[in-house]
Amino acid sequence: MRNLLSALEKCLARLIAATPPAPAPAAADRPEIDLVYPDNAAQDRLDGSLRE
Repeated sequence: MRNLLSALEKCLARLIAATPPAPAPAAADRPEIDLVYPDNAAQDRLDGSLRE
């Protein structure tokens, strides 16, 4: 019996085969922390307070 896959099905099969695995979820014991500074003065104040 002949393989009667359409061009779309063949394209989708190639895409699925080439799709990388999903990234692993972040470890629960290491929380992610994003720091946002409103301006350079706030950054300087934080740097100074961490050194004290």
